[in-house]
Amino acid sequence: MNLTSDIRSVDRILLKVDQDGNVPINTQFKYYRSNNPKGNFEPISPETKSPYWVDTDVDMRNKDPYYYKARVIDGGKKRYTSTTSINYRNVEPVVIEMARQLFHQLKYYPGQGHKYLLYTKTQSGQSCPYCYDAVLQKRTKEKCEYCNGSGKLGGYFGPFMALFGVVGSSLSEVDVVDAKVSQHIKKIWTGNFPIVNKGDIIVSEDKFRWLVIDSKPVQKESFLIRQDILISKLQKHDAEYGVPDSVGDARIVWTNDNSVEI
Repeated sequence: MNLTSDIRSVDRILLKVDQDGNVPINTQFKYYRSNNPKGNFEPISPETKSPYWVDTDVDMRNKDPYYYKARVIDGGKKRYTSTTSINYRNVEPVVIEMARQLFHQLKYYPGQGHKYLLYTKTQSGQSCPYCYDAVLQKRTKEKCEYCNGSGKLGGYFGPFMALFGVVGSSLSEVDVVDAKVSQHIKKIWTGNFPIVNKGDIIVSEDKFRWLVIDSKPVQKESFLIRQDILISKLQKHDAEYGVPDSVGDARIVWTNDNSVEI
């Protein structure tokens, strides 16, 4: 497995273990950091089920590189990811701080941040043998309880609990007619993590499930500041509707600060 790293603010580095969608549910991860690529790696996290971790004990303004790796524990077997490094990327501190301030707006301003669950769609790994036709290269069932319409074993990973803002003064729905189908659309936004992609699933506070139909990154000096997102309400007959609607059915939770076990 590979480990990737990315700056999220002056004092936050996002770490992500790249997976193929076939990782067993009880897999554990532990993250390490060093100032030397050849050794002296110290743990920065406990053992966790989360393939994401945010290192908050850093200061990107000093321009010194950081080196990371993760230990993966699966069925008693332990192995390490590749080592990744990151340093200051010629981005003005004020630009990075803009992303941090947006997160603070969601977290601390009354009525701004809504706690939604995000399921990220599995993009790689083994195709679902129950609904995917390798010859036709498409799903052959409208609803599949094994992959929830993703076409990949594992379906959707998560959920992550994250803070989302709603564009407008309320959660009002807008009816959009598209080829004889009436869809209910909402405009929402979030900061620079978690990354939201088209095809992901969001579960709102009222337990409704929503399909991400568009996600536009907002950047300044090539640095991700926020994401503007369009979501469409799913109906019970939709394949994607089968994702859990509560943390109790989930593997991990994301709080926008760090991973929290459930």
